[in-house]
Amino acid sequence: MRYLKPLSPRWRQRASRIWVDERGGMPEFANVDLDGFRWRDDDGNESSGGASFLAAENINLTDQDADSDVIFRLRILLEQNNVLHDQSETTTPRLDFKLNTGGTYAAVPDSGSGTEVEIVASQLVDEAATTDHGVTKTGGYTFVAGTQEETSASAAVINWPATEQDSVIVEWSFKSLAAGLANLDELFFRVTNAGANLDTYTFGDTGDTNPIKIGFVSTVLGRGPTPVVVNHAPIRASYY
Repeated sequence: MRYLKPLSPRWRQRASRIWVDERGGMPEFANVDLDGFRWRDDDGNESSGGASFLAAENINLTDQDADSDVIFRLRILLEQNNVLHDQSETTTPRLDFKLNTGGTYAAVPDSGSGTEVEIVASQLVDEAATTDHGVTKTGGYTFVAGTQEETSASAAVINWPATEQDSVIVEWSFKSLAAGLANLDELFFRVTNAGANLDTYTFGDTGDTNPIKIGFVSTVLGRGPTPVVVNHAPIRASYY
């Protein structure tokens, strides 16, 4: 008798989503990936001539001000490969964060309830739907207009069409909080499906292989690591 090898934990998690092509093909499943990101300033709207980008695509921010509350906008590219799957699926994007590499990811708090960071209304966004400006989708994928989220870590539900390959951009507006940050702190970000992992992560994986993050610096004495003390020979005062 031939025994089948047990499914790995990863495949058991996806087992309910696997289907067999009625034409006799191999099993396939819809796959949602966090495929890119880009940082924006809060100095303009969502149009192509709007808010400035703070870095190139998929490049993290460094040397940001830890001594002031600063509004950032993070543009996330989500893509689904559903071309062989005959059922539509949904994703509820949620922006999660953690403080430094040893932290634990959790949803970014709502306005007024954060310690290191919190969701905040953008000062300048003038339209609800995000455009594809500034982020490159995978070739052959169809761009579907996404949303700009400034009231909650959880964005509107994405309804992925069946038998398609699609790209959606969601942009969050949030504020770093100086009271909870120190010199050389880092804030890491990722997107989940209402708290559950997406299928794959090109960026933002829990192991921080390709993280999405902001690095901070402080110029205020006492807010950073213990300063290095250089020992000098004692200075003797002479009295005349």
